[in-house]
Parts: sequence; C-alpha cells; structure tokens
Amino acid sequence: MKNRIFSAATVLILYTSIALAQQGVLISDGAGSPDPTAILDIQSTTKGVLLPRMTTSAMLDINGAATGLMIYNTDDNSVYINRGTQSTSDWVNTAPDMAVAFLVYPDPGQTIPPSTQTVVEFALAAFNDGGYFDFSSSKYNVPYDGLYQFSTGVTIFNLDPTIEWVVEIWVDDGIPRAMVSNTNHTADVMQLTGSVSVILKLTAGTEVFVVVTQKGQQSPYPLSPDPITTWFSGHRLYY
Repeated sequence: MKNRIFSAATVLILYTSIALAQQGVLISDGAGSPDPTAILDIQSTTKGVLLPRMTTSAMLDINGAATGLMIYNTDDNSVYINRGTQSTSDWVNTAPDMAVAFLVYPDPGQTIPPSTQTVVEFALAAFNDGGYFDFSSSKYNVPYDGLYQFSTGVTIFNLDPTIEWVVEIWVDDGIPRAMVSNTNHTADVMQLTGSVSVILKLTAGTEVFVVVTQKGQQSPYPLSPDPITTWFSGHRLYY
C-alpha cells in the first residue's frame, strides 16, 4: 500500500513539473500568470532579483561557466555576464558607465625637440568621461576591457621642409599602434598637419598616448595650440 501511495505521489509531482515547464513559472507578489514566452516570470513592484554575489577572484574561479551566466561582482559593484564559452570564459561588466570617451587639446607653448620621441602634452578637455585621461602624464588610462577607437591630429609650425616628422599613437608596451609620416610640407607653408586613427582591443589599465618624432638635428619646433588642428580623442566601441 505504501508503495502505491509513493508511486501515485511521484506521478503527481512529475505531472505538475511537466505542466509548469509547459506553461512557465510565475513568482509574484499577487495573482497572475506567467508570460507565455518566459520559462520563469518574476513580477513585483516592491522587490528585485538578487544575483549571486562574489569577488572577481571567485567569479574567475567558476569552472565551466555557462555562456550567459550572470553574477554580481562585489569588487566593483557591477553585474557581469559570461560572453565566452564554458571552455574559455569572457566575463564582461554590463555597467552603463562603461561607454567612456574623451577629447583633449594641447598645452600651449609646447615644442618638439630634435631627434626625440616626444609625448604630446595635453592640458584642456572638451570632455573627459570618468576622468580617465591623466593630464599629469598626458596619457589615457583604459578603464575597462574592450574595443576602443583613438584619433589624433597634430600641427607643427615653422618647419624645415627637409625634415621628416612622424605622428604616432602608442600604448604602454612601447610599440606604436598607428602612425603617419609626412615629408611633403613645403617652405612656403611652413607647417605640418598629421592625423591618424586606430581601433584597438585593450585591457583595463593600459595607457594610450600620442608621440611626435622629429627625425633630424634641428631646432625645437612649436606645437600648434589650436584645438582645431591639434587634439587627441578616444571612445569605447563595445566590450
């Protein structure tokens, strides 16, 4: 008899589970029915959903994390989602403030010395989201992993037309990522304007900056302080 009762209860549980799976499950403050497109529908006007909370280290230690798995990272108070695979996780911060950008202008009076790779100094900002462009070093500190686009334009006055000039965008490993070389300026124009743009996939903490090189033993040349002709900008495309 006990076996029969157990079997009947088991059948009832299985039937209920199948019915719930077909209809979806509703968790609600009151009465209602689940959305027909949802396997789980959570409805409330007074409460939210609390994701598992853990540190970055604990997040990275999840073995075989499913694609789409979500957690709340207590180190930077952000929701993360695994956009990678179970074999290769790629945890991405979903915070909206990750859409960062900057546009800065040069330090008036800067000169470019001869035969030297010179970091262009920027002193003014049209905008600097999050303050990640560091004016003390004239370098942009990448705040989040992701794909970024950087552009720069540099104008130099009083040129010797025989000298080659190079304008480059560098990252902190010392390798130029984009460059433009110009030897086509003429004595009657007496200025060089070089512009370059690059898209880079970078990790948080990388520094990006502009370098100008005068390839010749000549006098220092002044950098144009005009924001129309000398500038440095960048923004995050996506993660």
